Amino acid sequence: MAMMPASLTANPFELDEWLNPGNRLLKGACRIGRDEYAHPDAERALRDYLELVPHQDSLLNYYRQMEQGAQFPDLLGKAVEAGPGQFSHVHRLTENLSRLLGIPAPRVFIYEEVYYRSHTEGVDFQWIELSSALVEEFSEAELKFIIGKELAHIQGRHYLYDALYHAAVKTAQYAERIPFVNVVNMFYTLDIYVEYLKAYANRWRRIATYSEDACGLLCCGSLPAAVFAVLKLVLNNPSLVNEVDLPSFVGQVSDIANLNATVMKYSKLDEPLPYAPYRLLELVRYGSSERAKKALFRIRQMEEEQIS
Repeated sequence: MAMMPASLTANPFELDEWLNPGNRLLKGACRIGRDEYAHPDAERALRDYLELVPHQDSLLNYYRQMEQGAQFPDLLGKAVEAGPGQFSHVHRLTENLSRLLGIPAPRVFIYEEVYYRSHTEGVDFQWIELSSALVEEFSEAELKFIIGKELAHIQGRHYLYDALYHAAVKTAQYAERIPFVNVVNMFYTLDIYVEYLKAYANRWRRIATYSEDACGLLCCGSLPAAVFAVLKLVLNNPSLVNEVDLPSFVGQVSDIANLNATVMKYSKLDEPLPYAPYRLLELVRYGSSERAKKALFRIRQMEEEQIS
C-alpha cells in the first residue's frame, strides 16, 4: 500500500487516491470537468480551510470507522435504493449523468421526508440520499439539476473535506472530556479553534455550493429548471414558486450585504450554505457566462452525435 500523505494541503485530491484507488475519475470518459463549472474562488477557499486541519489522515480514518460505519446500516434499513426495478427513473438519470461527468455511478437511496432534501455521504464509497418529497414533486429536469449537483460533490471530492470538518469537531468535543485538556481549555483555546475552523469551512462550503449548482445546470441544460429547483428548495412548495419575482428576490442580496452589525456579520459567516438570493445570483451569473455557454453547446453536440 502506498504511503499515506501527511496533509491534503499540498494536493487536495491525493488522499482520495490513497483511500480508494479503484474509485478514481474515469479520465478517458470525462466529459464535464471541474474546470468547466468550478467557482473562481473555490481552490483558494479550500486551501485556506485545509491549512487549519491537522492530522488529516487520522481524522479521515476516524470518520471512516465511526461515522460512516454508523450511517450505512441505518440507510439500508430505512431507505429504498434506486435501481432498474424501483425508482428506475432516478437510477437512469444517475447512470447517465455519472457518465457525463466521467465518474462511477454512486448508489442512490430514497428516504421518507416531507421536505425537499438531498445530500451525499461516504468516504471509501459514496452514496446520494434523496427525500421522497423531492423525488415525487421535482420534474425530470429539476431532478437532473439536483442529482448533477450531488455528482459534482463527488467529482470534486467535497465529501472528503466535509468528513474532515465533522471529524475535527467531534475530536475536539471528545478531547474536552479529558481532565487535563479541559483545564487547558479554561482559556477557551479549543473552542476558539473550532469556531475559527468553522468559519473557514463554511466559507469553503458556500463557494463549493456555487460550483455544485453550476454543474447541476450543465447536467439539466436548463437555467429555468435550475432556478425553479433552487426556489422549490427554499419554499418547499411547488405551487408557491410562481409567486416569486426573481429580480426582487435576488435583489435581497443588497439588503443582506448592508447588514453590518457584529452579530449580523457573525450570523452570515455561520451559514454552511449560501443564502438563496446569493445562490440564484451566482447561478444566473454562471448560466449567462461564456464558460457555461461553451460547455452547454459541447454537451448538446455530444448528445446529437450519440442520437445520430
